[in-house]
Amino acid sequence: MNNWIAKSALISEAPVRLFCLPYAGGSAQLYSNWNQFLSPFIQVCPIHLPGRGVRIKEKPYHNLEMLVDAIVEGIYMEIDRPYAFFGHSMGGLLSFEVVRALLNKGLFEPIHLFVSAHRAPQCELKRDQLHNLPDVEFKNSLATLNGTPEELLNNIELMNLLMPAIRADFSVCENYMHKYSGGPFSFPITAFKGLQDEYFSQQEIEAWNVHTNNLFDVHLLPGDHFYIHHQQKSVLNIIERKLQLTMSMIA
Repeated sequence: MNNWIAKSALISEAPVRLFCLPYAGGSAQLYSNWNQFLSPFIQVCPIHLPGRGVRIKEKPYHNLEMLVDAIVEGIYMEIDRPYAFFGHSMGGLLSFEVVRALLNKGLFEPIHLFVSAHRAPQCELKRDQLHNLPDVEFKNSLATLNGTPEELLNNIELMNLLMPAIRADFSVCENYMHKYSGGPFSFPITAFKGLQDEYFSQQEIEAWNVHTNNLFDVHLLPGDHFYIHHQQKSVLNIIERKLQLTMSMIA
């Protein structure tokens, strides 16, 4: 049984798989309706991370390398057709490192990498670390990020349940150290950024270009760090157009 990807996604005969990773504290639920807005040739495969959603009872990972290794071990058998990755915020960083690990394992490369709302890996974190803050300060910091609904922040019981995964995810991102390995990818990278996102500059998003020898572009969309909740249709239109173009070139 694969507890990283829902069986309903794996039995699809769609010719392209789009693996999706969420932001810190988020779950695969973020991508639950994406298939409704994409053509049948793309099957969205949200990756279920431990400590949230259907895996809420499992211990989350605090270390990026260990989490990446676990994801690769959980999904590499499903790399049996053309595939791409999409990740938002922490998910963008994870997608990049998972792809590198899959290639190091000898699997064939994806046809595209989509990274959203995260600085390029080689760019240093410019804010203070949050994952070790006391609970009250940590919750206040979450509120300023605008990604956690106020009703959730005020629900003590639910926050106590979710806090370990949220802290673990922040630890994964804040303790990340980029290691140059293997050179640029040979497949395209597309990056996204919210126009009002103050946590990363446009230059830090554009810096993803050093990680590919293929096509690279940046899409700036209205909204803050969590623009994806309001610009879903625009993001999906871009993803579909890019994947259709790539598939037409390799057909």
